[in-house]
Amino acid sequence: MDESPAVRRNRRSAQVSPPLVGLSLLLISLVPVWSCSSRRYLDAVGAGGDRVISLEVYQESGDELVLDIEYVYDGDHGRNAFIGGITLQGGKSTGHWSYVPARLLEGHHIARVVVGMNQDAPAEYFSDEVEISFYLPRSSLFFRRVVNYGKAWRRGPLATGR
Repeated sequence: MDESPAVRRNRRSAQVSPPLVGLSLLLISLVPVWSCSSRRYLDAVGAGGDRVISLEVYQESGDELVLDIEYVYDGDHGRNAFIGGITLQGGKSTGHWSYVPARLLEGHHIARVVVGMNQDAPAEYFSDEVEISFYLPRSSLFFRRVVNYGKAWRRGPLATGR
């Protein structure tokens, strides 16, 4: 079968030469693993088997983070337990956060939690960590995990606004 010059050219361009493959593998090996995905594997285990397996930033704007948190809850605190998040700077609460929690379900699940700026927050501030916690309303936390995540918070055109 006789091929046209265009078909032969396309076939050649689809083949990757060995030096380019080696260079591609070298470049891939130089990229830090954490920058390849927004999912962070934590596998932090609490008392009784409660744990946070991973956290993924589902969506981000100037004034909020939407987090997908993979967790295991053993149910030992009942059915009225929640998962939430706050912002920290230097290991201390920024005091500028608000959040929309999710109810914890017994077993292995993924919860979506929204962490945002509260009404009293300055127009701009910085946080360097997010704290994920399991808690009972009007009670104390029974599980806590701090994750390194730097963010410049700001109100403005990029913010979703509420």
